[in-house]
This record gives sequence, C-alpha cells and structure tokens, in this order.
Amino acid sequence: KPPDLQSGQKRPPFSLSDKDLERLLDGAAARPFYGVRDRALLHLIYSAGLRVDEAHNVTLQDLDLKHRVLNVLGKGSKPRTTFFEAPCQEDLKRWSEARPEWPGASASTYLFLSIRGQAMSTNTIREVVHIAAKKARLGTAVWTHILRHTRITTLLDAQMPLHQVSKMVGHSKPETTLGYAHPSEEAMQSQFDRATRARRRALAAAAVSNGSQES
Repeated sequence: KPPDLQSGQKRPPFSLSDKDLERLLDGAAARPFYGVRDRALLHLIYSAGLRVDEAHNVTLQDLDLKHRVLNVLGKGSKPRTTFFEAPCQEDLKRWSEARPEWPGASASTYLFLSIRGQAMSTNTIREVVHIAAKKARLGTAVWTHILRHTRITTLLDAQMPLHQVSKMVGHSKPETTLGYAHPSEEAMQSQFDRATRARRRALAAAAVSNGSQES
C-alpha cells in the first residue's frame, strides 16, 4: 500500500525510470553503516520481483549467488524459482562479504538481518525504502511494491513472454501480471512502430498478390 503523501510530495508513479531506480539504490547505499545491506536488499527486491514478505523470508540457503538464482517462498506458501541480474549479484556479493561481521549473523540463516541479528521485519524493509527515497530526493512517495511494478514493467518492455514473467513473479494468472505493467513511452513507441511496419508489409503483400491474380 502506498504511504500517505507528505507536504510537497508528488503522487507516486506506478514504476520507476531507470534513472530514478539507480538514484534510489544510491540513496540506500549512502546510509551510514547500513548502506551495503540496504542497497543489496532493494536491488534484490527489484531484480527478482519480490513481495516484501518474500524479501523478509529469504535465507542463505535460498540464494545461489554464482548462478543468480533465488528460491522464493511466495504467497500462499507456494515455492518458486526466480532470477536476478549481474549488477544485483555484485551488490549481493558485497553484502555476503560484510554479513559475517553483522551482529548475530552466525546464529541466523536469514539473508538480511536487523541490527539485533534477526530477520528484517516487513516494516523495517518498508522503512529502508522510505529512507532511500528520501536520501535520493526523488520528490515522490515511494513504497516497496513499486520495485515489483518496475521489474514487471521492464521485463515486459524487453518482450519477455507474459507467461514467463507471471511465473517468475508468482502470479497464478497472467491477467494479474498485466495489471502491474506500465509500459514506458519509449517501449510503446517501439511497439507502435513495429506494428505499423508489419501492417504496411501486410498491405503491400496483399497488393502484390491481387496484382498477380488480375494479370
């Protein structure tokens, strides 16, 4: 659920631009002491298309850092396999190197830990997003789920098949995934140009066919 808007804040977008996403990650990294953890956390939520509960539950055993694969316990306790990109892999490597020095790390199997050495609560994760957005000076209210919206949008913009995107993010119905999609103007323009070119080719082919039949 989006947070209440503060004075001077814009209504949140459905998805972030590439520039604003990087600013958000940089904002997370800028937080003293917590920066390595927070950037890795937000990057994984975005890259793997996680819900906040799923990010809370990720364990060390769920993560295959080498192959960029994540096992997720999704909504309704349904397991699934998802993936993350190479830049996210680098942030996770940095956190994996720093994590052993974190308070209580040796006694916990959770990937992302609170300062007390416990799994980060969903409220704490939401607070991390809020702090990162504030540091990034995005000028808009940002909430955790916007990262999931953004991931789905970018995958569909890149023409990943809808059923594959749905499976990756844990939607049982592709129609649900479409409800998260907010294509960029560039993607819409590209699809429009592709469709109009295909239409022109079809008309030209039909004209040639008709001309051949008449002769």
